[in-house]
Amino acid sequence: MLGASNHRRSAAVQDTPITITNIARDSGGTCTYEPGGSCVAQSVYSATIGGSTGTIIYNWSVDSGASIVGSNTTSTVTVNGTDSDSNDIYNVTLLATDDDSNDTRIEGFADEKTDLPLGTFVSTWRTTTSNETVVVPLTLASLYGIDWGDGTVENGLTTDSPSHSYVSAGDHVITITDDYGRLSVGFHSTARLQLISVSEWSALQPTSGDSMFNGCINLTTVVTTGLDTSQMTSVTNMFGSCTSLTSLDVTNFDIGNLTSFLNMFTGCTNLAPINISGWDTSAITDLFGMFSTCYAMESNMPLVDDITLVTRATNMYHLLDIGTAKYTQMLIDWNAQSHQSNVTFSAGVTTYTSGATAARAALVSDGWTITDGGLV
Repeated sequence: MLGASNHRRSAAVQDTPITITNIARDSGGTCTYEPGGSCVAQSVYSATIGGSTGTIIYNWSVDSGASIVGSNTTSTVTVNGTDSDSNDIYNVTLLATDDDSNDTRIEGFADEKTDLPLGTFVSTWRTTTSNETVVVPLTLASLYGIDWGDGTVENGLTTDSPSHSYVSAGDHVITITDDYGRLSVGFHSTARLQLISVSEWSALQPTSGDSMFNGCINLTTVVTTGLDTSQMTSVTNMFGSCTSLTSLDVTNFDIGNLTSFLNMFTGCTNLAPINISGWDTSAITDLFGMFSTCYAMESNMPLVDDITLVTRATNMYHLLDIGTAKYTQMLIDWNAQSHQSNVTFSAGVTTYTSGATAARAALVSDGWTITDGGLV
């Protein structure tokens, strides 16, 4: 509330004339906007009224470009500030009338508008010939800028898949700022050979991980610090066939909106074991090919602990040996928990001991089709 309030009263002779003692903001008054954009802060106001014992008639009004949403004759009023990138200051006025008196009160209020932090995605792309073009496969972008790393900077872009030609061959650091939407390098046959590293993410929320890096066979580094995965609904082939990738930190991944890990790491033949122990997999239904041919993980293969809703795990550990002791215990644990019927599951060439014979047989009796290396 800003400034001093004032109110005016006229009344017939009565003991307790109507009095507006306060106008207060009950909610709202804040909004955030992207750099270069704007927003509208919406607020709800109410008044404290004393003295009246009759029916009160409300008449709200606002000034300074603010506007009332809906009715201005109810006990509360909804107000929109202006669509801008600066804080709004406006007066809210209430004329309240009962059977034989009225009172007017004016209060000043200010909205608080905040620009969102500028997101950053920094990556390195390698060209091998002069005048070679790099296409960055972006879609669903709203407003972003690109520093192409050779002195060329473009701002205020909204188009998909921006491109740039480099005079000389070499490694080029490309910095994308603000909202780039979705990155799907795997869908572009040339781009997936040119991308060699991702060194920074910040304040970015891609909505999908589908083919984000699929087939990026020259990609050696992906720094995931700052990557917000909470809005992702799918990660199909996210890191598929990233054969040069040797390490990856996924401990900060928020998988709350995911139900499928379809081919997420398939073909990452040189990727060292990753840590997914903190992932809540209780909502996952599809594990098809998740770790297929991830040979470098065999020594400490990640396990999916909760398979309650899993309906498909075909080729999950295709061609792999995840270890007899680990597989034996996994069969026992999976059978002991609630699980779906008629699931197809592959443990590659992994064998199990007699300690898991009963558990494996129980899963098979529930309609499971299990491919593995058999009893040791």
